Amino acid sequence: MKVLFAVNDENISTSIVKKYQKQYKEIISYKNVYYFNAILKELQRNKSYDRVVISEDLEEFTSSSYEQKDKFIFDRLDNISDEAISTSGVDIPIIIICSERRTKGEPILVKLFSISIYNAILGEDRTTDEVCRLINKPRTKKEAKLYYKIDSEDAKYEREKENEVSEVELQNILRHFKRLGKNEQDYVDSFKNIISQYNKEQLKVVIAILPDNVKSILQENSVEYQKIVRL
Repeated sequence: MKVLFAVNDENISTSIVKKYQKQYKEIISYKNVYYFNAILKELQRNKSYDRVVISEDLEEFTSSSYEQKDKFIFDRLDNISDEAISTSGVDIPIIIICSERRTKGEPILVKLFSISIYNAILGEDRTTDEVCRLINKPRTKKEAKLYYKIDSEDAKYEREKENEVSEVELQNILRHFKRLGKNEQDYVDSFKNIISQYNKEQLKVVIAILPDNVKSILQENSVEYQKIVRL
């Protein structure tokens, strides 16, 4: 069993792996990433995963608007589900550890159901045991419909433009560079990390909102930045 974890504390994934291996007598090989776009890039690069486990609270949000947060989460999961396909063409089950505020029957679950994400975990079920159970045996479509308490006839959504970068993500990037202070090498290293998470059109959006002092340093010291701004 090979699992891609996207949780904000590697102790969580380690705990799940140990519990699973003890309970189901099966070895898990795994990798942990820390950003939604890193999940996407990893699945584009490597199709050998059997399961993907994602914490909804993976990234910090600056907005207090639940509507904006839900839009951000769904957009990311929508793109990730497109890439969660094995080399044999089979969907890789995605297990979502939902935030505490989630309840059954709410609209975002209808949307997740519509893109074949059947393994969201809600409320008191958000336990290591339940994650392990779903890794071992993911829900069927019928089981998900009952668990989510939704009518699948209502499972419709409109896909966002592929090259958009949400306001939440942009604010997270700005806050990150602000925390770096005046360390120019950190600017360059951080930009390399950003490059691995976005496509060229998205990177142009990101660059446009960077502070002038950051752009100036990247222009002088980052070959990757220079290539993008010349496109």
